[in-house]
Amino acid sequence: MSHPAPLLLVYDAEHAGCRGVVDWIRKRDRACLIIAFPMQNPELVQLAPEVAGLPLLNSVHALDTRTRAVLRGPTLVPAVFHRLPGWAWLSPLFALPALASLAFRLMSRTRPA
Repeated sequence: MSHPAPLLLVYDAEHAGCRGVVDWIRKRDRACLIIAFPMQNPELVQLAPEVAGLPLLNSVHALDTRTRAVLRGPTLVPAVFHRLPGWAWLSPLFALPALASLAFRLMSRTRPA
């Protein structure tokens, strides 16, 4: 079985919910398979031209660095879990749209400072 390719996680660094998702993922990404990249970085279009023109404001998208497929919102949840050590077993479960939406909402909740 091959190892998953890294995900380039593109997020709105000015949106608290997006930062919440990215913070949650960063804390669990011990395999370093998820690269968080803010949409505000001018190098984004050079690094990931596939996301040019997408509605990135107030959202999180991911680019599979092997297939160059773009994943959005709750559809990226199974791909994220697949890359998190200790959480990969949940990946098939979160392929179900209702559970993926719930997980995405829980991860994006902002926490009080």
